[in-house]
Amino acid sequence: MFWHLTNIFAILGSLAVLSLALWLNPDPRGFGTHEQLGLAPCDFMVRNGYPCPSCGLTTSFANMAELNPVTALEANPAGVLLFLLTLSMPFWFGHALWTGADPFRFATHRVGRWVLPVVVLLLVICWVVRTD
Repeated sequence: MFWHLTNIFAILGSLAVLSLALWLNPDPRGFGTHEQLGLAPCDFMVRNGYPCPSCGLTTSFANMAELNPVTALEANPAGVLLFLLTLSMPFWFGHALWTGADPFRFATHRVGRWVLPVVVLLLVICWVVRTD
């Protein structure tokens, strides 16, 4: 029963994120799209004058939802990868729900163990490049 609920929440959560990305209008600055949700500007940017590692992720998602991958890459390249992973989640967790398979089986697979470190490394590289 636990896995069924996990799968259902993962499917609904990823669909909610994708729907929200489609609903938002990408900010032409390449960051700040999250402010349309009533959230404050990035405190890191306000205090330091340069973007945090996650700056531009919401904008990147919104651009990907509008099928603008080049603009999404400019906003935050890691956002493109995260968007594609989020896009695959309803299918992945739907398959696990349908078949009863462990939805987190990828984490023990050789490729799955590299996903999180690659995303974190990409965020850090993008951040270093954008702050120069």
